[in-house]
Amino acid sequence: LDIVEFNDGAEIKIGGMVSSVKEINTRKGDRMARVTLEDLKGFIEIVVFPDIYKETSFFLKGDEPVLILGTLAMEEENPKIIAKKIIPLSEAKEKLSADVHFTVKTSSVSREQLEKLRDILLNHHGNSEAFLHLIVPNCTETVISLGENFRLTPSEVLFKKVEELFGCQVAS
Repeated sequence: LDIVEFNDGAEIKIGGMVSSVKEINTRKGDRMARVTLEDLKGFIEIVVFPDIYKETSFFLKGDEPVLILGTLAMEEENPKIIAKKIIPLSEAKEKLSADVHFTVKTSSVSREQLEKLRDILLNHHGNSEAFLHLIVPNCTETVISLGENFRLTPSEVLFKKVEELFGCQVAS
């Protein structure tokens, strides 16, 4: 992580592997931790206060990469990240996606495919707004908000089903 690019208090998102977890008892007797997170560029200390640690300790001790959202604390020569949220990297796309966009070429889409798309989307109801980008060959792109009835929970399963339906990558 190139911390030099950020100022004290900057909001940080970083993914990596947990290489060590040092549990600490607070004065109140609650458990918190100092976690060492490694990515391809190096390592950084993550401070995980009791409320976050209680929710995340089980996967901080696992072998799965994690995504940490937090605030940068520049302390002398040793910058740290104060964790606000920690999630397994495999769940990051699903939990952090704001909008879901599907792009299809109108020349290669049938009514049957659109009906199947509707059924797929209805089975993945959630909180993220969904948009359909219709590409008219040699012309324009029309973007349609799919509305409240088609708010989605983004997931690999959803994207895979839609991509299988249209035979190519259409989701982002």
